[in-house]
Amino acid sequence: MESAASGNGMLVIGAQLNPMNPTGDTYGNPYVLNAISVKNLDTGRVYGMVLDANHAIAELPAGTYCIYSLKPENSSPLVYCGKPYFALTPHKITVTGYFYFGMDYSDNTYTLNRAFVDKQGLFNRLSKAEVKKLEDFDGARD
Repeated sequence: MESAASGNGMLVIGAQLNPMNPTGDTYGNPYVLNAISVKNLDTGRVYGMVLDANHAIAELPAGTYCIYSLKPENSSPLVYCGKPYFALTPHKITVTGYFYFGMDYSDNTYTLNRAFVDKQGLFNRLSKAEVKKLEDFDGARD
């Protein structure tokens, strides 16, 4: 993968999938998500990331992205590549916040309910190792 010096950005992203009733209201405990993938809309390339406590960090090429899919535990991936999109800027850290999805298993439908929620909260939940990874990336620009 290219280094930060060659134009990559760093992504910090969170996702949650909750049960949803037929009227679109979410309820109950979230489902376990194992992975998330994002698609660079400029190149068409898809990047997969393992979720740890509903978030992931990855160094990716700059560009415009969508959430491409979510991988719930013991289930097939849920493909979604729609608005809102987000941009990764070269040599910058992008904290998207959380994307909240609802899943109605009675008819196998899912929807994005909210996006870009609680950016600071997501950042505050990062482990010391994850914060160090961001500091190392940020320091690579100097």
